[in-house]
Amino acid sequence: MAYSRDLIIPALDLIKAPYRMAPLTLAELWENGRGGGLFHNERWNGLNKIGYQKSVFPIEIPHAEPPVRIVLNGFIPGYRQLFVDESARLVALHVSTIEPWRRIRDSVVGGDSDPLACEKGSIRRDAAEGRIPLDPKDNLVNGQRNVCHSSATLLDGMRELSIWFDYHDDQTVL
Repeated sequence: MAYSRDLIIPALDLIKAPYRMAPLTLAELWENGRGGGLFHNERWNGLNKIGYQKSVFPIEIPHAEPPVRIVLNGFIPGYRQLFVDESARLVALHVSTIEPWRRIRDSVVGGDSDPLACEKGSIRRDAAEGRIPLDPKDNLVNGQRNVCHSSATLLDGMRELSIWFDYHDDQTVL
């Protein structure tokens, strides 16, 4: 079908009415975009970046009108589920250092969204290679195979909380 900006929908909106898609379903659809020559293919059918911290992937939604949506940041529902699930274990770190943040992020967390492209010894790389034990039933981890996240700044962290958890600005503290 022809492209329209009206087709773009944030992934978290797809888990609400009228769609009510399961976070795992979205994570699986999003993961499909990382394979088969679709990842960053710069074509209509690929999982592509469209701006800073924004990625899109077209999906078909049965019984919806129109039946196609361009999902914005489709990894977020699966990632959010990792935080809100009752079996979740969370560790939050606030890092203050004179080292360049990019260096800390790359060496400790893993700075690439593809964990296998992260530095050896980083949390993301170690988890992807099986050095950090994960739930064996969760082969997607969160739709991106990342087990951790780092925000570049406090404001970025607040912005991500508002996106992932539907917080409003006045629900965060600066």
